Amino acid sequence: MKFIGKSSGKSMLPIINPGDKLFIEETNIKSLKIGEIIVFYDKGKLISHRIIKKRNGRIIAKGDNSPFPDKKMISNEIFGRVVKITGKKGYIDLRTQKANLLKYVFLFYSVISGYLPLLVYKILTKILRGRKFMVEVMKERSNDN
Repeated sequence: MKFIGKSSGKSMLPIINPGDKLFIEETNIKSLKIGEIIVFYDKGKLISHRIIKKRNGRIIAKGDNSPFPDKKMISNEIFGRVVKITGKKGYIDLRTQKANLLKYVFLFYSVISGYLPLLVYKILTKILRGRKFMVEVMKERSNDN
C-alpha cells in the first residue's frame, strides 16, 4: 500500500472528500472488480473513480457524483486500486467486509446518478414531442373547418 496523494475534486463525494489522502495498491486489470475505486491518469491529472463496467480488457469508471462516465481505459492507464482513504472524518479501509458491501451501495448510486438525468431527458423529450404533435394536429383540424 502506498500513498498516492490528496483528493482535490468533488466527483467522488460523499466517500472521498477534498483533502482526503488516498492509498493504493498496484494491481492488474484482470483482478479489478466492478464497484472498486481506481486511480488513473487523464489529461495531466490523477483521477479516482469507481469502476462501473468491465469488458474485453477495458474498464469504464465514473465519479459517484458525476453525471457521465469516463473514457474506456486499458491496463497501462491505471495506477492501482484505492484501498484506504483517510481524512478529517476518519478513515475507511476498503479491504474490509463492511466496505465491500458499501461499494455496491455506492455503485448503485453512481450508476443511477448517471442514468437518471438521461432518463428524465428522454421522458421530457417524448412529452415535448408529443405536445408538438398535438399542436400540429389541432392546427390541421382548425384549418379543415
